[in-house]
Amino acid sequence: MSGFNIPEAGGCRFALMGAGFHLCTMLERLVALRFPKPLVFTYPRAEHERDRRLLTDARIYKDVFATAQRFGVDLVDENLSDAGMVDRMKAHGCHAVFSMSWRRIIAPGMIAAFPGRICNLHPSLLPKERGSGTFTYRILNNSREVSATIHVVDAGLDTGPVLLQSLSGLALDRPKPHDYLIATNALYTELIERFLTAVKAGQTLPTQTQVQDDHTYLPLLHTETNGAIDWSWTADEIERFIRAFGDPYPGAFTFVKDTRLAILDATVEPAEVPFHPYLAGRTLSIHTDGTARVIARDGVLRISEIAIAGERFRPGRFLKPTSALYTPAAVLERARTAVLRANQMNVPDVPAST
Repeated sequence: MSGFNIPEAGGCRFALMGAGFHLCTMLERLVALRFPKPLVFTYPRAEHERDRRLLTDARIYKDVFATAQRFGVDLVDENLSDAGMVDRMKAHGCHAVFSMSWRRIIAPGMIAAFPGRICNLHPSLLPKERGSGTFTYRILNNSREVSATIHVVDAGLDTGPVLLQSLSGLALDRPKPHDYLIATNALYTELIERFLTAVKAGQTLPTQTQVQDDHTYLPLLHTETNGAIDWSWTADEIERFIRAFGDPYPGAFTFVKDTRLAILDATVEPAEVPFHPYLAGRTLSIHTDGTARVIARDGVLRISEIAIAGERFRPGRFLKPTSALYTPAAVLERARTAVLRANQMNVPDVPAST
């Protein structure tokens, strides 16, 4: 175990890279603790549109443009090369770099320019859950874990030495990504405060080398691509899948004839009889409250909210007793295998059909 220390201590000027709640929180704390104003790098405004549209709760999203403007902080939203970014950082007098939801691999040239002085904030207990896929997989796998890590950046993907970690859990029966985001942001705030307090005081933070063979990795998921419902799954598996791609995201999707619809909320009910798998996806009943009961393997899904082309409503407005929900095999295969890059995910509208 070795240590991490920034000799400039309270006079350290940071370059912040990324966006979102955690970057804005760090910017706010740097100003409050009287650090020199940081230089902020983010991606072009158009690539923020999906987050701005979906993340409407102030507990899970802060606008980096508005926050930088409020504090008079210089912000760069150009697609600069890594060398160009380093030149800007050096010209601005930056001593260290902090990455939060940055959508590019940090290149060796930047790491060499700030040796041992680039940190990253990650939403898991590294080396577990490296990469960008976390909350959706936790819901799929019935995990209530909430965790976060600050680590030093090296040439690998989330492989650098660990500085600080925090772990908690959700005491909720049916959590959605929204719940994990709120709880994770609370851990982020705690770790940012501990990190900046140590830097301000000139303290050395111990580092812990990650055990490579203990790592796990799952890729980032894109709801509009990866969130296709497979009606051969059990009712419980489908219900978890619906929650995993739920609020604040557009919802797991399926089809009725040529219309693509998202299922936003559903619960599992016991089946009165053991339905044959042939009937999976068939509407069993429409109730006076607008909910619909749909057959699944070993149970029934009570669907309470759907969306078509972004409009939310009760399924009884659209589904009929003869409706059959299904997902084409080609859509399922793409959903299971496609891995999109973060900069490909700014989809403003959910398509109405394949």
